[in-house]
Amino acid sequence: MTDTLAYLRTIGGFNGQAMAMGFCYGGPYAILGPKRLGYAAGISCHGTQMLDFAEELEGVDRPVCVIWGDRDHLAPVEVVEAYRGLSSTMSNLEVRIVAGAFHGFMMRSRQGVFHAGAYELAIGRALAILRTLTEV
Repeated sequence: MTDTLAYLRTIGGFNGQAMAMGFCYGGPYAILGPKRLGYAAGISCHGTQMLDFAEELEGVDRPVCVIWGDRDHLAPVEVVEAYRGLSSTMSNLEVRIVAGAFHGFMMRSRQGVFHAGAYELAIGRALAILRTLTEV
């Protein structure tokens, strides 16, 4: 991810603002990107191992969005509640829970798991965050 950001900085017209987006085990990179790697924002979709990285949000002032389904077996209540608690004290952290969505809701190829509403929410939030980064 650091190499990707370094490469982007060599491209004419790049404004220096990039967003990290992670799915499943890539979800923590939505947090690690802004905290450790210089990304301007992050979005996690059905992220796993997220409780292990909750402390990484300390000091992050860039936009971070975390989206889970309420039927995601890899986002137990204690994880969701921890992030909801963090979002109550951090104006830049957005936590969304989608009713009826399972783990892997972004994967169109997984019949019975793909969730169009969660997918549209995630893409919509990603595009909205990206738009704010182009205004810089």
